Amino acid sequence: MSEAPNSFEIETISPVVKKIKGTIPWETVKAKFDETYKELGKSVSLKGFRRGKVPQSLLKRMFQKHIERDLTNELIREASVEVIKANPEAIHAVDTPNDWKIFPGELTDGQAFPYEVEIEVIPEVEVKDYEGIEVTKLVVPVKDEEIEHQIEHLQKHLTKVVPVEEGSVEPGHTVTLNIMGKIDGAPLNFEGEQIIVPEGDDFDQGSIPLRIATSLRGKPVQEIEQEFEHELVFGDNAGEYSGKTGSFFIEFQEVTRKVTPELNDDFAKESGEAETLDELRTKLTEKIQKQHDDQSNTLLERALMDEVIKRNGFELGQSLITRQAELKIEQTLMSLGIPLESADMGEYKKNLVESYRGNAERELRENLLLESLSKQVSIEVTDEDLDAKLAEIAEKSGESIERVRAEYQKENRIDTLKYVLKLTKTLDFLKSQSKINEEEAEAFPQPSWPGKDEDHEESDHDHE
Repeated sequence: MSEAPNSFEIETISPVVKKIKGTIPWETVKAKFDETYKELGKSVSLKGFRRGKVPQSLLKRMFQKHIERDLTNELIREASVEVIKANPEAIHAVDTPNDWKIFPGELTDGQAFPYEVEIEVIPEVEVKDYEGIEVTKLVVPVKDEEIEHQIEHLQKHLTKVVPVEEGSVEPGHTVTLNIMGKIDGAPLNFEGEQIIVPEGDDFDQGSIPLRIATSLRGKPVQEIEQEFEHELVFGDNAGEYSGKTGSFFIEFQEVTRKVTPELNDDFAKESGEAETLDELRTKLTEKIQKQHDDQSNTLLERALMDEVIKRNGFELGQSLITRQAELKIEQTLMSLGIPLESADMGEYKKNLVESYRGNAERELRENLLLESLSKQVSIEVTDEDLDAKLAEIAEKSGESIERVRAEYQKENRIDTLKYVLKLTKTLDFLKSQSKINEEEAEAFPQPSWPGKDEDHEESDHDHE
């Protein structure tokens, strides 16, 4: 008896669920069962039969209930995968075959096996009403205090700690001591304590190391013995030590001081940023302005996509949202060097994924809308676009463009880079179709608290 090939039809249940209704030829079903029973017979040993010689009819009576469901489900998954491969534009499945909802029909000898499968899919999105959107671009000028803050940061970075070998111990110097002693017979030890010598003697409940370091204030460094004894009498304001006396043995290590560079041309040269202080201020201004421009553009794009999302609502499946959240959380944990396979990671990761679902949904809506719009208006990434982006990455990393290209190809990241570039070009197109009003502001709005909403996050198309 000969059967036609698998027959099927694809039915749309909702924007995010499609159903495959099909039949599998009896020959295919029978061959699957025969092969399974043949393999089973090789391992089954029954009284009265040699190994491998147990009749299939007997094996069916013994094991049919146990293997029929697994085999039919396997047949249905295999047939559905073939349907999807033959119709890639009709079904963009979200889940793996093991997650599909399978509805087997009645299995009858000699007849094609009917089945149904429900599959969550990536929704088809059409972007409408995207022209003429009015958005505001914040313009925040660079303030003098921002420049001074950057210079102070550079000063701290270039500040050196040097040993004090001559002169006296002064306030602000750091004294390093090993301290061993007792108070009322109770031993106390402080190893490698680094104490900044204070201006005054108002200790309140100040620590024992602070009190001992203060006793060295004003003393010539060369006169401090490498080992010496010191007695402390605690007043009424010393907390648990009030009214007590302690004896201590001290090992003196060193005295150091911080040397902060003066703000002059030498400082600018040492920073590696400029040759003169004026040039340094100019470069810092340009750097901060670039940061302002980037932040302004990010907020503009977020406001623009807010409106596009509002105007173009569509349904998203829960599995797709979950998978996006899992992907981002796994990427974050891996970037932090946190092992995903550790025994106690499961519940922690699950909680992180749940808290990220709002962000994941936002990212999906943005990306699906931009992907759809790029197709609608025929936006493509050219070789010149890719070369320009690789050159930009190479310049930032200090590597050659050839090396960067080789790394991206080796790690199979070229397609991802092209995808990001396409979304970026589509965003630029959206901006070109919008009415952008500039508004000067004193500062950018503060981000929301993490977890409250997604406004503080960057979406996929903001990254390489």
